Amino acid sequence: MKFWKKALCASAVGVATLAQAQPAPQAVTVYSSRIENLLKPTLDQYTQQTGVKINLLTDRGGSLSERLAAEGKSSPADVLITVDMGNLHNAAERGLLRRIDSPMLNANVPANFRDPGNRWWGLSQRERTIFYAADRVKPAQLSTYEDLADPKWKGKLCLRTSKQTYTQSLVAMMIAKHGVQQAEAITRGWVNNLAGDVFTNDNSLLKAIAAGQCDVGIANTYYYGRILSREPEFGQGVKLFWANQERTRAARTSTCRARASPPMPRIPRARASCSSGCRPKACRRPTPTAPSRARSTPGPRPTRSCRPGASSRQAR
Repeated sequence: MKFWKKALCASAVGVATLAQAQPAPQAVTVYSSRIENLLKPTLDQYTQQTGVKINLLTDRGGSLSERLAAEGKSSPADVLITVDMGNLHNAAERGLLRRIDSPMLNANVPANFRDPGNRWWGLSQRERTIFYAADRVKPAQLSTYEDLADPKWKGKLCLRTSKQTYTQSLVAMMIAKHGVQQAEAITRGWVNNLAGDVFTNDNSLLKAIAAGQCDVGIANTYYYGRILSREPEFGQGVKLFWANQERTRAARTSTCRARASPPMPRIPRARASCSSGCRPKACRRPTPTAPSRARSTPGPRPTRSCRPGASSRQAR
């Protein structure tokens, strides 16, 4: 965030110096799948310091990609902010994002957090790891994502649906580390160990562990933090275990704390993409999904509106 504050300050100085010589700055249109009330304060601050108006449109990441594809060259979008490198990789491969050369972004975002083709940059990171029922599982029994495919977990595992990009990215990491054949064996082991239907969201998955529907599961840490902020006692029954410590945990977008992704500097008519996660090697190839044994359980659906400044209520 310090970098963005510096960038915003530098932009503000530039606007003030050239105010009399330059016309009013053009507005920037941002398509975002992030929660509006987390992102908008940062965008408003940017507007206050630079004079650049931000037109914000929120929707699901997949819907935004389809909108960009339908709008084509006539799209008003300048910036795409979404979650997970899988969404960004797919958008880039579909030709929806333009390559831009930004020394500022390249100097401040490490190479492993950005697209080698300069089509997107990561802004923040969050973790996806193992959660377990404290009264039924001991930490010594846990180790890796791969170990959850062991028959000892049969009927005890909860997972999110393979239709979700978080699961797809986790499988992509397995492919990058183990190859397609072994990764498929791991995912089949997960499916064989499922305690029931897969889940449409991590919040329901964590609640299922607490209710005794399963003993272990994989979820993003910030869902856990959100529950704890409302129900501190939840942490007594469901606990977090950092998986694959001898290797690499699955990095996802954002952090376990709700955090807004800062806007990119103005890039005239060049559509770039912003996310908040790292880009493992697997993102350079297609990311097959884990096989799903059953349809996902019904979950709360978000309220969305496809208009600039519309509110998005889905928890990310």
